[in-house]
Amino acid sequence: MLQETASMMIVIGILLLLIEAVAFGFSLVILAAVGLASIIVGVSIKFQLLPDSLGTALGFTAILTAVITAIAWRPLKKLGGSAGLQSVPSDLVGYKFKLEHALVADRPYTHRYSGINWSVESATDLDTDTWVEVIGVEVGMFRVLPVAP
Repeated sequence: MLQETASMMIVIGILLLLIEAVAFGFSLVILAAVGLASIIVGVSIKFQLLPDSLGTALGFTAILTAVITAIAWRPLKKLGGSAGLQSVPSDLVGYKFKLEHALVADRPYTHRYSGINWSVESATDLDTDTWVEVIGVEVGMFRVLPVAP
């Protein structure tokens, strides 16, 4: 039984790490932590550092998973948050058009351009037939300022 539990834990750990790498690109910390913990427990059972029982294996895997997650969480959080918000350059910035309806700052306004319905947002209220220029683009949204035609 010694070899069976140890081998099973190592195989499960390798499979979890493989799934994590291939399917999720190491974006799920918990799956990688369970995989690594399973491998460590399997090796520990194989070298008789831990008793050979399924209950012990699962218990130590849970404890090691919590420890690995606690250790890896802060560096991974810092790594993930380092990108920050960056403005993406767009060839749509500078596009000018005339408003068909009045644009009120807190109400949605839709402008169809290139087959897409864009939400239009302005810091101020704008009247019908006002020419505006796109100063910023986000997913599905134009930020505009009034300009001369």
